[in-house]
Amino acid sequence: MPLVMHRTPESRLAAQPLLDQDKGCLPSSTIKATCCGTSQLAGSDQETAENISIAPNGNVYHRCLQGRMLLLQCGKQHLDQSLTSRSNSKDIYVAAYDPNGQFLWAQQFGNANDELYPDIAADASGVTVLGSFKGTFTIGSTSSNAALNNGNNHCFMVRMDLGGAFQWLNTGGSVNEDIPAGITSDGSRLYVGMVGGSASVSWYNSAGAVLGTSTLTSKDHRYIAFSTAGSWAWSTGITDPTNGSVGFPNVALGCDGLFVSGAVSAASSFPSMPVSAGGTGSEYFYAARLNKSTGTAEWVKWGTTTNGGEHFNGRDITIGKYGLVHIGGTYNGTVSFGGQSMTSASGQDLFILTLKPDGTFKTLYPDRLNGDEYL
Repeated sequence: MPLVMHRTPESRLAAQPLLDQDKGCLPSSTIKATCCGTSQLAGSDQETAENISIAPNGNVYHRCLQGRMLLLQCGKQHLDQSLTSRSNSKDIYVAAYDPNGQFLWAQQFGNANDELYPDIAADASGVTVLGSFKGTFTIGSTSSNAALNNGNNHCFMVRMDLGGAFQWLNTGGSVNEDIPAGITSDGSRLYVGMVGGSASVSWYNSAGAVLGTSTLTSKDHRYIAFSTAGSWAWSTGITDPTNGSVGFPNVALGCDGLFVSGAVSAASSFPSMPVSAGGTGSEYFYAARLNKSTGTAEWVKWGTTTNGGEHFNGRDITIGKYGLVHIGGTYNGTVSFGGQSMTSASGQDLFILTLKPDGTFKTLYPDRLNGDEYL
């Protein structure tokens, strides 16, 4: 039963004091697009439904940015649970539904500051939420490492069992701003994409001990693997000589590999792999396959922009039928990949790129409209 999550401009929760802000809903449908039902969320401020993950048992988990009060509802009249954010800041929540759309449980995570960039991964034994925090981040009696309380945003991972019970908290970051970008799970390991604010990025467990440290250069794209018990497995990343963050690293699993995509600057490279292709542009799209066990890059493919100020950015990635790798993103100006070029109509346009599991180019489709498009 496919599920789609989006925002709706008004709430249908009866007899609740709601403002005219963005609300969220989780509609489900058959493969022929017949609606099976809708679970709604609404509140007194903006609630932005961000993503969903489906566990092998069919349960659906979605996460969201929450402002002030959040109300969770199945059906048209029944209120399942309400959550109140801390100090009127933006919190992150995760809500669970069974395959029929019935509400199971909800948890929220936050402090007096805004928590941002949420993502979620569900597997056969639990649910893991990735996000950012500032200050001290606490769940129950467990808090973030004191070294990360330096006034910047850093990363957290919260692991729960399928019933929503807390299992562990990992926190990670540097002396500067860090950005979590994505998480996925194969049931044995968790794979995280992030942008490190400085050269050295360390992750800490619930007891405050260092799990591992990733050392590259400032604002590089990093990929880090953890076990589902929270222990460190490996880290790798792209060394970007400009020390400037361009895009966000995206992650997806399939065909026994970890596939990643994003955008970086000229002369960037994975360890022991070719540098990005040359050109006169300012942004370089990449797609790569990493070995799940070691993080070693098995292949890397590059796309280029033509002129300074143009961009070519992979913004999401998924693995489809026959292991095909599908990447959606944005571009403007003239960009090239796999011997094919495309030029945006006006402003920022969308593209969909498809590769075979071995990195062989298959198709590149532009979506050109007047004005900017977003993904």
